[in-house]
Amino acid sequence: MLEETFLHRDAIPLFVQLASKMRRRIVTGEWPPGHQLPTLEQIGEEFGVSRVTVRQAAERLEREGLIWRHRGKGTFVHDHSTLRRNFVVNATWRSFIQSLEGMDPAVLWVSETADPLVSSVPEGHLAPAYRSFRRVHCREGTAYSVTDIHLDDRIYQKDPERLLNSAILPILDAMPEVEIASARQEFTIGAADYPAARDLGTLIGTPVGEATNVVVDRSDTVIYLANIVFRGDLLRLDIQFTF
Repeated sequence: MLEETFLHRDAIPLFVQLASKMRRRIVTGEWPPGHQLPTLEQIGEEFGVSRVTVRQAAERLEREGLIWRHRGKGTFVHDHSTLRRNFVVNATWRSFIQSLEGMDPAVLWVSETADPLVSSVPEGHLAPAYRSFRRVHCREGTAYSVTDIHLDDRIYQKDPERLLNSAILPILDAMPEVEIASARQEFTIGAADYPAARDLGTLIGTPVGEATNVVVDRSDTVIYLANIVFRGDLLRLDIQFTF
C-alpha cells in the first residue's frame, strides 16, 4: 500500500505532520544514509504545502540529527548505521547478557538514599528498598538510549562503583550470592516525553522504543527493574526464530 502524501488540515501543525512523514522515509530506508533529499520546492509540491512549512519540517529533523544541510549542495540523510542498536527479540538469557557486555554508560543522577519502590511490578514482590539511578548510553558521542534503574539496595551495597558504571545484568549473572530465577523484557513503541527528549538529544514526541526489564531472584524478589527508552531512528529490531 502506497504512503498517502497529502497532509490533513487539523489541529496538528502541518510541519509536524510533514516531519513525521519525512522521518518515516529515513527510518524505513526509503531515504538511506547519504541520500540527498528533494529540494524544498519538490517536497512542497508533493505534499501540497508551502516552502516555509517544508523548511520548518527540515529544521526539526536536523535538530534530531537525522539530516544535515550543506550550503550550495543540498540536504542529506545522516549515516547512523554504526550507531544503531540491535534489539534482539526472543533471545536466550545468555545471548542477552553477552549483548550487554562492554557497555560504558554515563550516570546522570543517583538517589542519595535507598527508598521503597512505589511502582507496581508485573511479577514477584518488592525488596525492602532500592537504589535508583538514571544512565545514558552513547556511541560515537550520540546518545541512543536512556535508562531508569531500580536495584535492590542490598545488592547495590556490595559494589556501588562497579554497578553504577557498568552493565548491571552481567554483574548480577556472575554474582555467586545472587540466584536469578526469572527475567522478562517487555517492548513497546512510544513517543519521547520531555526527560527522554532532553537526555537523548531529540525532540518531544519523536518515536522511541520503550523496554521494561524485570529480574526476579529465587526468593521471588524483584532485584532489578529497568525502564529503557531508545531513540527510534537508532534502533533496529532483530527477530530470531528458533526451530
